[in-house]
Amino acid sequence: MIRRLIAAASIAIMLAACTQSGDSGKPKASNSPGPSGASDPVLVFSPPSDAVTSTTRILSKSKTRDVEGLVHGLLPNGSVLVDRYVGGDIDKPSYPVLVDPATGRETSGQKAYNADSGVVGFGRDSLLVVTDDGKKHALREFGLDFSKIREVALPGRSGVGGPDVGQYAVYGDAVGGDDAVFIAKSEWKGVESVADSVTRVGKDGKLTTLLENKHVDQIVLASDGRTLLASMAEEGPYYEGGAPLADIVELDARTGAVARTYGIPKPCTTFEPLFDDASCLDRLDKVGGAVVATIYESAKPADDLDGYSTWRYVDGDWAEVKSQRNKRVIWQSSSTRLQHQVNLQRPDEDPYKTYPIEWVVGAKASKVAGTSKLGAFDWFAPGSLVQP
Repeated sequence: MIRRLIAAASIAIMLAACTQSGDSGKPKASNSPGPSGASDPVLVFSPPSDAVTSTTRILSKSKTRDVEGLVHGLLPNGSVLVDRYVGGDIDKPSYPVLVDPATGRETSGQKAYNADSGVVGFGRDSLLVVTDDGKKHALREFGLDFSKIREVALPGRSGVGGPDVGQYAVYGDAVGGDDAVFIAKSEWKGVESVADSVTRVGKDGKLTTLLENKHVDQIVLASDGRTLLASMAEEGPYYEGGAPLADIVELDARTGAVARTYGIPKPCTTFEPLFDDASCLDRLDKVGGAVVATIYESAKPADDLDGYSTWRYVDGDWAEVKSQRNKRVIWQSSSTRLQHQVNLQRPDEDPYKTYPIEWVVGAKASKVAGTSKLGAFDWFAPGSLVQP
C-alpha cells in the first residue's frame, strides 16, 4: 500500500559509519538519454531488481552515475546522500556518503559516525543526527564535510525497550532554521496520553519547548530554502481509527512560533484513513510565495486511496493544480519537470501496474530508461512541487 513513502524517506535518513567504494571509489559514468534544455537536471533512484540491490543511479547533465549504496535523500545544496554497506552486504553496518551529482565526487562520513547514529534531518548547510544510547538522547550537528559542529544533550528518558519502560521521549524530524534547530518530540505516557511538542535548540545550546500538545506531525524546509512548514493537529493520540484534521502552518525560522495558519485542502476534510494515524497530507512546499501541498484522497467507500492531487494556497483559499492530478511532479525550472503517474487503483484494477518517469521540457516529454518498474514514490529529485 502506498503511503507517504517519499515524505518519510526524504527526511528520515538513516546513517551509520563510510569509506570510498570498494571499486576504487569512482562512480561509473556512461551516456544516458536525459532532458535537453535543462541546466543541471538531477534524478536519483535505486534501479529495480529481482535481487536485493545496493546501487544508486544518478542522472545529471546527460550522464548516468551508478554509485554503490542506497539513496536516502537529497540535501538543500544538491548533494545526494547514500547509505553504503560494508562489503556491499545489506546485512552489514552502513555508513553515509555524500555524492556531488555533477562530478561524482564523494565525501565519506565513516569516521564521524557511530553505528547507532541516524540522520533525521538537515539544515541549509548541516546534517542533523539524534542519538539514543539506551539512556539519553543527544543532538549531533555535522557540516557537509562531516566535521562535527556540536553535540547537545536532549531531555527525556530513552525509549529503548518499548512501552513497558514507562514514560519516555521519542524524537523525530529535525530541521535547521535561522540560528536554531527544531526537532519534533513526543512524550509517551501510554496509549491514552501522548504529549507532543517541538524542541528548539539555539546556537548557544539553549533548549526551549514549543507548541506543546499541538501534535506537530512533520517539520520541513521548503524548496525555497527559507520557509519552515509543518502540519499541526488539534487532537491526539490517534488510536481509534480517526485521522486528525491537521492544519498546515508556517513556523518562524528563528523562534519556531507559528507565523501563519493555512488550514487544509478541501478533500482532507472528508479523508478517511487506512491506518490509525494516517493523514491526507503527503508533502509540503512553498513556491513563489504560495504554500503548496500534495495530498491523498479517499475512495468512496473508503477502502482504498482514490486520488493524489496538488493544491496551492492563493488569496486565502486552496485551489487544485489540475494539470498535476494523479502525477508526482517535480519542477526543476520554469520549463523543465519530472513527472510520474501515481497509481492508486483498487486491488481489482491492477494495483501493481507502474509507469516510467518522464522528463518534460516545454511541451516535449521523453521516458527515462530503466524506470518502467519503479514505484512513483521511489525516486528523488531537487525542485519544487509546482511551476516556479
